[in-house]
Amino acid sequence: MQITIDLPKDLEQQLTLILETDDTPKAEILVSLHRALEDAQAGRVFPIEELWDVIDA
Repeated sequence: MQITIDLPKDLEQQLTLILETDDTPKAEILVSLHRALEDAQAGRVFPIEELWDVIDA
């Protein structure tokens, strides 16, 4: 399966900067992004308020 995402130019530039400066290997970032997109497509999403509760715990 291939997913194509059209990003606003400023967001594309920000993501490119992150990929260029982050110590995390690009492949790992792309795998994580792919997993996140699959989760969203499958409805495995949570309200942001719940995510903050988990982070604060």
